[in-house]
Amino acid sequence: MHLKKIIKTKTICVCLVFFAYVSAYSQPFGGGSGTQQDPYQIYNIGHLEELRDSIYHIIANRNRTTNRHYILMNDITDSVRFTIGGNFSSHGSTHFRGYFNGNGFTITIALDSGGALFGGLDSNRIIENLNVDGRINSVHDRGYAAGICLFNYDQRGFFYGGIIRNCNNYATIDVDGPEPAGITVANRGFVIDCNNYGSIYFTRGYAGGICARNSSLVQNSNNYGLIQGRGYVTFQFSIGYVGGIVGSNGITGQVIGCNNYGEIDIETGFSVGGIVGHNEGFVSHCINSGNLKHDNFWGGNVGGIVGNNGISEFDTSSTSPRIIEFCLNIGSIKSISEGSSFRGGFAGGIAGRCAEERTGRANSLIGVFNNANYGFVEGIGKNRIGGIVGDNNYNKTVLQNNFNSGVVVTDDPTNTNIGCIIGNNNGNATLINKPL
Repeated sequence: MHLKKIIKTKTICVCLVFFAYVSAYSQPFGGGSGTQQDPYQIYNIGHLEELRDSIYHIIANRNRTTNRHYILMNDITDSVRFTIGGNFSSHGSTHFRGYFNGNGFTITIALDSGGALFGGLDSNRIIENLNVDGRINSVHDRGYAAGICLFNYDQRGFFYGGIIRNCNNYATIDVDGPEPAGITVANRGFVIDCNNYGSIYFTRGYAGGICARNSSLVQNSNNYGLIQGRGYVTFQFSIGYVGGIVGSNGITGQVIGCNNYGEIDIETGFSVGGIVGHNEGFVSHCINSGNLKHDNFWGGNVGGIVGNNGISEFDTSSTSPRIIEFCLNIGSIKSISEGSSFRGGFAGGIAGRCAEERTGRANSLIGVFNNANYGFVEGIGKNRIGGIVGDNNYNKTVLQNNFNSGVVVTDDPTNTNIGCIIGNNNGNATLINKPL
C-alpha cells in the first residue's frame, strides 16, 4: 500500500514538471496575448526569431501573424542577421500581416545578401514608431535592400499596401543589387512621417532615400543621407531613376510635403531628382536643399525636384496628369556630359526634362505650377539647361507661375539651349509667366 502511494506521488510530480515545461516552452515571446490591448512583447533576437517563425509556420500551414499585435520593449543591439518574412512560399502569404509598434526603440541589423528588417507588409497592416540601425550589404546583384521593409503591398496580388509611419532608418546600405531605399523598396500603401539618415551606395537599378518605387502615398518624409551611385560605364544607363525621396513615382503615386537634405552623386544614371527621379504622378509642397551631381557620358536628366517629369514609352493610353506644384529647390545642380555623341544632358532647377518618351502617343497634361528655384544650375559639356526646366519635347506641357532666382551657367559659350526658365522648348510648352 505504501509503495502504491509512492508510485502515485512520483507520477503526479512527473506530470506537474512536464506540464510546467510545456507551459514555459509554449509561452509566446516575452509576454502578452497578441491583442491590441495586450500585444506580444519583444525583448531580444530570440523573440524576433519567433516572429519570423510565426510567418513561416509550416505546421499550422498559415501565417500566424494575422491581426496579431506586437510591441518592442527595448533596443536590440545584438545584430539581427535575418529578414522577417517576405519570401514566397507554398504556405500562403509570407508578408507580415500584423501590427508592429517599435515603441521608439532601435533594432540593429547586419545583412549580407540584401534584405530589410521586414520582408513584406500586407495591406491594412502597420509598422510604426521603429528605428533601424546597422548595415545592409550585398554583392553580385543579390537581393533588394531597405531599412524597414522590402515590399509594402499585399502579396496575394492586390494593389494595396500597409502603413509605415514614424519610422527611421540609420543603417548604411551598400549593395550591388537593384533598388535600394531607406524605408521600403516598393510602396503601394502609405509611408508617412518617416526619415532616412543612412547613406546609400549602389551600382544599378532605381534608388530612393525613402522608396525606390511608389504607386501610392509618401507624405511628410525626409532624407538626410548621402545617395551615391556608381554605374557600369559599359552600359549607358545602368542606374535608372534616383530621387532623394522616391526613385520612380508611378501614375497613382503622390509625394507630398517631403524634404531632401542629402547629397546625391550619380554616375551613369538616367534620371536624377532631389525629390523624385522619374515622375508620372503628383509631387507637391516638397523642398530640396541637397546638392545634386549627375555625370554621364551619354547624357540623362537631373532636376532640383524631379529628374524627368513625363510619360514613359510604355504608357500609350493614360490621360493622368504629371504634376509638380508648390515646390522649392535651393540645392545646387550639376550636369556633366562631356564628349557625348548621344542626346546630351538636361538640367533644370525644378525638372531636368518634361518629356513624352514616344512622341505622338500620349494625351496627358504635364504641369509645372507655382514652383521656385534658388539653386545654382550648371551644365558641363553637351547640355540643355534651364532655371525651371532644362528641356521640353511635349506640346501639352504647361509651365505656370514659376520663379527662378538661381544662376544658370554653361561651360560652352556656343550653347544656345540655356534659359532662365526653360533651356530648350522644342515641344512648344505653354509658358504662363514672365521670364526674369
